[in-house]
Amino acid sequence: MSAVVEPTSVAEVIAPPAPPAVVDVEALLAPIPGDNPVGENLQYSGLYDEIREARRSDDNLEQGDWQHEVKTAGWPKVVELATGALATRTKDLQVCAWLVEALVELYGFAGMRDGLKVMRGLHEQYWDCLLYTSDAADD
Repeated sequence: MSAVVEPTSVAEVIAPPAPPAVVDVEALLAPIPGDNPVGENLQYSGLYDEIREARRSDDNLEQGDWQHEVKTAGWPKVVELATGALATRTKDLQVCAWLVEALVELYGFAGMRDGLKVMRGLHEQYWDCLLYTSDAADD
C-alpha cells in the first residue's frame, strides 16, 4: 500500500511546483561580448546548415524495394548548437525559434516555457537590434 502525500498548503493544490528549468535562460539572454550585443549574423554560416540537418527527419513511409535507414531528428544536437550560438555568438530569432522547437520536442511544456522565456527576453532586451532571418525554405 502506498502512502498518500497530503498537500501542506492551498498553493500546492492550486499550483503544484513547476518542473525545473531545462535551459539557463539568463545565460542565453546575456549580451554577446564586444561592440554589438546581438553578435553576428550567422545565416550564411555553417551553423544554420548544421541545425537544419539536425532538425531533419525522414518520413516513416513504406520504402518498398528502395530501403534505406530512416533519419530521425537530433533534437539534443539542435539544443546544443542553438544554446551555444545564442550564448556566445548571436541573438538570432531564427536560431531561437529552432531552440524552442527542440525544447518542446524534448521536454514538452517545460521546454516550451523556457524556450518562450528566451524568445520573450530577446524581444524585450534587444528589440532595436535583433537579428532575424526568414527560414522560408523550411516552411
